[in-house]
Amino acid sequence: MRIRPALLAAVLAAASVQSIAQVDIGAPAPDLLGKTYEGQDFLVSAHQGKVVVATFWASWCGPCQLELPLLEGMQKVIGPDRVKVVAISIESKDRFKQIGSAAKSLALTFVHDTTGSISRAYGVKGIPHLVVIGRDGKVQRRFVGYSEKQVENIIAQVHSALSE
Repeated sequence: MRIRPALLAAVLAAASVQSIAQVDIGAPAPDLLGKTYEGQDFLVSAHQGKVVVATFWASWCGPCQLELPLLEGMQKVIGPDRVKVVAISIESKDRFKQIGSAAKSLALTFVHDTTGSISRAYGVKGIPHLVVIGRDGKVQRRFVGYSEKQVENIIAQVHSALSE
């Protein structure tokens, strides 16, 4: 039996779309968000009772660079005992290490998606991509391709997640 190239392409395209399916709103968030500079796993489950804001970013992403200090300010105002912001680098491991000293100037948790599996689990196809995870460990909201103008919406969603 001969498989036609068009049929094979369609099957492969469907498989690749399925492999980047994102976690649904209301579903439990995948537990692992990445590895810290010290090589430790950052687990959502270790922060149960807090709202976790997971933002996927890269050093070359202008909106990401603008967003990180704003998210740091939000975490500081609300309190790190209530909100934990995790910045998940999608760049190479070497680049992640290079930007470490600059990243550490912000009071955020920086982790690296070493294999891309975390990005795939969250359906990240481009950045910026931010996910609000409720105190119960479930995905509350997703912001994709947003601008700094949406920061107020993000903060409102975090406050909403805190009240649940």
